[in-house]
Amino acid sequence: MQSHNVISILKFASNLDRINRQDKDKDKDKDNGVASNRVQQREIQGPVDGNTNMGSSNVEISQKLTHELISQDTKTEVFRWSDRSVDETKVHGLDDKVKSLQRLLVPNNDDSGFRAIGIVGMRGIGKTTLCQVIFKKQEVKNHFLPRIWVCLSKQPKDDLDNKKETVKRMLECLGVEESVIKSADNNHGLEGLLFALRLQLLGKRYLIILDDVWCKDDHDMEFYSLLDRDENCCKKLAYGLPKGCGGTVIVTSRAEELAKKIVGEDKLHRLLPILDPESCWKIFKDSAEEGDIKLSIGLENLKVKIIEKCYGLPLLAKMMGKIASENLRERTVVPQSQQQS
Repeated sequence: MQSHNVISILKFASNLDRINRQDKDKDKDKDNGVASNRVQQREIQGPVDGNTNMGSSNVEISQKLTHELISQDTKTEVFRWSDRSVDETKVHGLDDKVKSLQRLLVPNNDDSGFRAIGIVGMRGIGKTTLCQVIFKKQEVKNHFLPRIWVCLSKQPKDDLDNKKETVKRMLECLGVEESVIKSADNNHGLEGLLFALRLQLLGKRYLIILDDVWCKDDHDMEFYSLLDRDENCCKKLAYGLPKGCGGTVIVTSRAEELAKKIVGEDKLHRLLPILDPESCWKIFKDSAEEGDIKLSIGLENLKVKIIEKCYGLPLLAKMMGKIASENLRERTVVPQSQQQS
């Protein structure tokens, strides 16, 4: 049975190789005179000066692999949703980033200034997980009240006005009754919703995580822009976030330009792929061994190959582990016909 398990993992790895080769062939067709895109990078430890090439084939391949794995795993459209819950024992490779972000959130001095922090990076890099871990830290709990987690991922029943939907979700997370939210919307529209949000947060040292922020157009981008400055405009999100009591907002987004507009370029931090191969292996193993599944000894021989295919992306390692687990589970189920014989 063990050999069957290894064969199934090898088949899985070969599928990744196929995707990899296809993407490399596509990249060759695009390389004739096309310059690589460059974007500013800032790790969570702090801003980093200079430019770093993020248009490499490895990064593009990792993004496409992630999309491919998600497509294989879900045959119908799935609307992403996140919450504050996380199993910290299964979080690997983020320790230094968690400590750095915690130092930003809980300063040694009694700072009452408003903070807006942006965390950006490609899909599956660990933006949400990082915020989930920091959200549960006792020092953060002691420092902020209230603390709310607001997932802004698109949902099928969203308000057609993305700006209103954002504020409504924030009010819901603050415990405001649905009837009050509807009344504010019906009677005063966006301005009424923002005023209700402002009243809820006035005089409080709040922490708000806005996870997976996106926008449809320039009007949405303008609504989110400059959280720490534009408090006077009653039609912008900044109006609903009173300043002067140490309130903090953390924004996660795959859209770097949007995040820059929201928090300012100097407050923008980029998450990079995990460099420690053992962290990727641990993520893969945790995912593969969920339930009663145990990895075979032969799988260790594929460790280096699997780590290479992760490209430092936690989500990719997790998805690979999940697929490996399903393959292993299928191999361990004895067919009914064999049981009867």
